[in-house]
Amino acid sequence: MDTDQILKECTFTFSRSGGKGGQHVNKVSTRAEIWWDLETSAAISEEERKLLRIQLPARYVHGSLVHLSSSQSRSQGSNKEYVQHKLLEILRLALAPVKQRKPTKKPAAANRKRLEEKARRSSAKESRNRRWETD
Repeated sequence: MDTDQILKECTFTFSRSGGKGGQHVNKVSTRAEIWWDLETSAAISEEERKLLRIQLPARYVHGSLVHLSSSQSRSQGSNKEYVQHKLLEILRLALAPVKQRKPTKKPAAANRKRLEEKARRSSAKESRNRRWETD
């Protein structure tokens, strides 16, 4: 994955963001949006493309476009930096190899403890029933 190439392929749009900022947010386009086309990108291999199709969270993918936005800062530059960093982080996590689980056995002590607790609960419930029985 070539991160510089990915950032060159991205398209940015800016719009006015809501929230705090008073008149500033009403007149300055500080919200940054980043769009990256997964299908036409030359920065990733075909194998990575297949993996990204599966691994990327659905909230970021619109068709073949990956979309993120940020309006957490009052600065357009900070928001642009943030979405670039976030896109690369999401791609890095999606392409990370999945660690295989090693099957393990439950320890005998844990099983014994579970059975003892089960017996204790059973006897407590049983003792509640004996009060109401009539011979």
